[in-house]
Amino acid sequence: MNSRQTDTVTRVDIRIPNHLYSQIQEIATNHFNAKIHHRSKKPEITLKSYKL
Repeated sequence: MNSRQTDTVTRVDIRIPNHLYSQIQEIATNHFNAKIHHRSKKPEITLKSYKL
């Protein structure tokens, strides 16, 4: 296993348009009370957010 994989999860990078990502951030903040990342000050987006 590499640093992006454990027994239960695998981390992947995806590319999506900026306008779509902005919408996902807004939904995460407004509907799921997403945590704000301490360095970037942006909402933390989880796999659950992407599935919705």
